[in-house]
Amino acid sequence: MSTLGLVDKQSAGPSHALEQVLEAVLAASAAVPGGASAAARRGSRAILPAVVSLRELQRTPQLGHWHGLLHRRCRLAPARAGFDEPRAEADERAGWRLVRARVRVGADDAGSAWPRGADVVHDLTRRLGEAHRADAHASARPTGRRVRPATPRPPAAGSLTRGSAQGRPRARSTRTGRTVLVRACDIAAWADAGGDSNRVHLVPGAARDAGLRAGPDDVVAHGLLLAAVSLALVPPTGDAIDLRMPAPLLVPARIGPPGEGPPAGDRAAALLAVSDGGDLIAGGRRVLRRGWAPAGAEEDELGLRLDVPEMGSGGLSSRRRRR
Repeated sequence: MSTLGLVDKQSAGPSHALEQVLEAVLAASAAVPGGASAAARRGSRAILPAVVSLRELQRTPQLGHWHGLLHRRCRLAPARAGFDEPRAEADERAGWRLVRARVRVGADDAGSAWPRGADVVHDLTRRLGEAHRADAHASARPTGRRVRPATPRPPAAGSLTRGSAQGRPRARSTRTGRTVLVRACDIAAWADAGGDSNRVHLVPGAARDAGLRAGPDDVVAHGLLLAAVSLALVPPTGDAIDLRMPAPLLVPARIGPPGEGPPAGDRAAALLAVSDGGDLIAGGRRVLRRGWAPAGAEEDELGLRLDVPEMGSGGLSSRRRRR
């Protein structure tokens, strides 16, 4: 068990930048009740402590190299008495290293949605051996392939959409009738706003190297970007939030021949359907699952060792190990 430092005021402050990115994503998608601006403000404020604490964790030696880490779950609850000292725990199973990190974000840093501050638990995983590759990638000279933010605007007519093109089924319709498009440049903008520049989000092919079933031109959306979209459109009903990322949202960052095409820009996006409960569905599978963990729930009941990703020949699966 390793102690982590508490989040300080210098690590807070991305709320407005996150709100701008989220508003651009929502404004380019289906009509949002109450307007994209109000929804973006709600979603960005709800997820702020998770973004702040995750950015702080990048400075934690116990987690190793940041590149290649995959976000599997995040829980937020109002700060409460008796919260143990912030710490990180690790376990190894089935070729993966699992890390659980607990952080308290103070009231000054957590934002207006969390007036008492927030206790945040992140579950992260890395394929064993990936740390060596991540160090090698980080020390290499830039290749110019990194995805960059762009001026947000709706995808052009005839654009490719994950779930409607490339042989994948559309996400099933939901009673909310809401769909959201996410592009690689939106992911890059979120990385800049939240300070998470993990290569799996920015460099085509890095997600596949990290053990995901991704193509050479794919990047992966941040789990907290998906969470912010969900919370913007379906506000939480309790005082605690439980967010699982059972499968990655793969977004095409290039078009054309694999590994050779130009940046996708506005010509390709991933299509998300929003369920009544705030789950996000892409290509017929859930990429974000919402839950409501009671404040003060024991962490052991939530099961670090039960959330072990199963391995197949192609990489990380979205299935969970049965009890």
